[in-house]
Amino acid sequence: MTTPWRAAVAVADVDGLHFPDGTTEPLPPLEELHSGRFAALVHELGLGHGGKRGSGPSASRRPSDGQIYITAALAEALDLPIPEDGPDTERRAFLAARTDHPFLARARAEGWTVARWGTPLRIYREQETGRALSAQLVIVPHHAPFGDRFLDDDPAPALLARRVQQLADTVGITYRRSAAATGHALLEATRPKNGRRADPLERAELPATVLTKGRQLYVAKNWDRQPTPEERKRRYVLAYDTRASYLAPCGSLAVGRGDCEHRTGEVEFDPKVPGLWLAKRPGFEHSRTFDPFGPEQRPGVPAAGDERRWYYTPTLAYADKDLKADIKVYEALVWPDHYRMLEPWYTQLSTARKGITPGTEQCVSATVKDVYTHSIGLFNSDLLLGAPGVKPEEMDPKDLPLTFRPDVQQSILAAQQANLTRTITRVGETCGLWPIAVKTDCLFYVVDDPCFETAVPGLKLESAGGPGQPMTLGSYKPEGAALAEDVFAHLKPGKRWFPKASAFTAPEDWSV
Repeated sequence: MTTPWRAAVAVADVDGLHFPDGTTEPLPPLEELHSGRFAALVHELGLGHGGKRGSGPSASRRPSDGQIYITAALAEALDLPIPEDGPDTERRAFLAARTDHPFLARARAEGWTVARWGTPLRIYREQETGRALSAQLVIVPHHAPFGDRFLDDDPAPALLARRVQQLADTVGITYRRSAAATGHALLEATRPKNGRRADPLERAELPATVLTKGRQLYVAKNWDRQPTPEERKRRYVLAYDTRASYLAPCGSLAVGRGDCEHRTGEVEFDPKVPGLWLAKRPGFEHSRTFDPFGPEQRPGVPAAGDERRWYYTPTLAYADKDLKADIKVYEALVWPDHYRMLEPWYTQLSTARKGITPGTEQCVSATVKDVYTHSIGLFNSDLLLGAPGVKPEEMDPKDLPLTFRPDVQQSILAAQQANLTRTITRVGETCGLWPIAVKTDCLFYVVDDPCFETAVPGLKLESAGGPGQPMTLGSYKPEGAALAEDVFAHLKPGKRWFPKASAFTAPEDWSV
């Protein structure tokens, strides 16, 4: 019978090893401790997560290596090199110059492979029979500058162990260098190379247009407008936040793989095919919300004829289905072969979001959100390219990481903004209320009713069933409220006048 893992993590401090269940065990003598000894402890203590020794959805995936977090106090006692605060490049250079430190060198002398410092530090040793011994060591002072929420308040060792365990159990794998890196590791874990449980991640041809013009077509919305005379007479401004608005489209998003096809001439738009389309800007009749097709040509700026613009598929799909627009396409870069690359990833993370309970620490639940939001951003990040200043369009396509997919990140933003527009126009057309501001995925309405549940009819609110009630992705929850006169005190001509979140009262403290 397979013995279950004792835990995913232990935290090593000067006073011993701390486990998520609150128990402690003594450390070996300080003079014995080096990275190899810690790696051996991972196996002696039965640390790991997922696989045959795991439980829940992670049991069907390859196991994550067990982790030991080494506190700042223990790092000091072991005389580990700790870089000063500064740019990440300087910190990396400081550690790169100290790979001969005894903490690493003694492990190598005992047959362990550990080339450099890392966050986490990865170490393994081959065995004559069976699987290699491997572990991840997280030296907290090396990791702390990354700003992870669960480290922000310098938690006690036992609390840190509990938080890291909660993260592993909720997300489905152990935490890695960052929330974004954890999300990409989860994607690779849910799409194994052998493809037994899902199609593996597959490479897609990324033409130069996708790697240049196609990288920054969509950004998070930061929009506001001037209040109407009628709105100036109303008394309150209520804010509603979309639940998991970036995660919601991921389950059904079609992602290209293989060759990209360049189409010109008479091009017919196909809403089922992922791609980048040069199309005539569709018309949009609503002036009291942002235009999902981009601003109209500015006065005084020469018009580009019929205003040809590049759009990813979800934007034109919205125009085609919801607005019944006549889509005129002049050129397209599309992937005829496609799959739902993010579907198993989405399933795991949506289950994680829905599974957050009142017993889950707030910093842990916030980190779960960071995992998917930061992961989506990482698809379009130069951090994946290696050396600073490298341009993806100048690289050998085979050298681009599988998860460097700016088209995926941009398509998710396109789908998220199309979904926001659907909600805004439905509410506006049915009850006459239009947002005065949109900030990423938060809608602000000027109303006369101070009650979140009844002020904006037609807005699909999250179930008010109480603590532990499952979360509905794409629904809305109260985010904040303020007196309209206090908000309008910030009013100035033009745009970008809307106050910051600090001007709003939290829903639980709101009363009139």
